[in-house]
Amino acid sequence: MSDLSGLNSWLQRNAKGRIIGQTTVAGGCINEAGILRTDAGFCYFLKHNRRAPAGMFECEARSLKLMTETGTIRIPAVYFWDEQCLLMEYLEPAQARKDYWENFGRALAAMHRHTAQAFGLDIDTYCGTTKQPNTWTQDGYQFFAEQRLLMQGRLAQHQGLLQQTDLEMLEQICGKLPEWIPEQPASLIHGDLWSGNAHIGKRPAITG
Repeated sequence: MSDLSGLNSWLQRNAKGRIIGQTTVAGGCINEAGILRTDAGFCYFLKHNRRAPAGMFECEARSLKLMTETGTIRIPAVYFWDEQCLLMEYLEPAQARKDYWENFGRALAAMHRHTAQAFGLDIDTYCGTTKQPNTWTQDGYQFFAEQRLLMQGRLAQHQGLLQQTDLEMLEQICGKLPEWIPEQPASLIHGDLWSGNAHIGKRPAITG
C-alpha cells in the first residue's frame, strides 16, 4: 500500500477520524482503489499508487474540478490529494433506471458544449502513467495530430513497439484529419471515458 501519512494528517486536521477499514474494489490497471471508512463515520473513495508519476493525482484532481464547474454531469467531490493518493467522495451504486444511459448521454453532451477559444489546457495531464501535453493550439487538427496521435506514435517507436513505416502511415493519417473530421470548436471532454469511469447510481456520474 502507498504511504498514507499525508492522508491521515488531513483526516485528523479536519476531524474526519482515523481509518478503520478499506475495501478494495475493481477498477483500472494503473492504481489501487478502495472504499475507505473512518471511525468518525465517514466513507470515501480512495485511489493510491506509491509509484505514481509526479503530479499525476494533482492533474486528476484539477481535471475533475474543471468538469464539476460545468454543472452538467455528476462528478465526485475531491477532498485531498498528494503524490501517492487521491481521496474523493464515495458515490453509492444503485440499479440503473431505464433511461439511465439516455440521461448519461445528454449530460455528457451538455458538458461537451462548454467550449474554449483554443485547444489544450493550462496543465499537462496523463494518459495512464504517460505524460500528455496540452499546449494551447488554435488549430484542432494540429492539436490532435501532434499532441495525441503522433506523440503516442513517436513514443511507441522509440520503445520499439512501432516500425518507422508504421509511424509514416500514422503521419499520413494525421494529414487527412481535416478531410475526415468536421471542423468544430474546442470542448471540454473526459479524456479516459470508458465503462469503468461511468458510475451507475441514482443519477449519471463520471467517477474519474
